[in-house]
Order: sequence, then C-alpha cells, then structure tokens
Amino acid sequence: TSLFQPTPAFDVREFWYSITGLEFYDSSQSVQTSIVHNVLKIALKIIFNIIYAHIETTKAGKAEIFLLWSMIIGSYRPHFGDIIIRRFHRVI
Repeated sequence: TSLFQPTPAFDVREFWYSITGLEFYDSSQSVQTSIVHNVLKIALKIIFNIIYAHIETTKAGKAEIFLLWSMIIGSYRPHFGDIIIRRFHRVI
C-alpha cells in the first residue's frame, strides 16, 4: 500500500462524498474548500503545506485524500517521514 496505490478498502469517490456531500470527484477540479468539516479542511491544508510546500495547496488530490482517510479510519498508518523524504528526493 502506498499513496499512489491505496488499499482496496479506500474509495476516493465514496470518501469525498462523505466529507463534502458532492458526488463528483475529479482530482484536477476538486478543491479543499468543498470539505464541509473545518477540522478536516485544516488537516488537509496541514498535509499539503508539510508535504507539498511548493505546490498549489487548494486542490485535493487522491493521495492527499487517501492520507486524510487514513488518519480518520486508522486502518493504514502512513509513515510521514518516509513520504517527506521521498517527496524531497523527487524535488532534488
């Protein structure tokens, strides 16, 4: 299981609907402001700012939504240190 191949239990459209009430999910058009709960909105903003500091932080990509789902469900615990190191390695 990785950010790019999430666990089979994760359904991005179903989770997106549960946190936004919107049935349509498109990673290029879905934005954080669609999330209804302020705590989840802030959590996603923190994830973006830590891991993707140099990228636009308003979009809600599948990897970021998966991290948020993982934090809520608790069945998959991402290793944030590994994620950050891999991200920096790609930038360098």
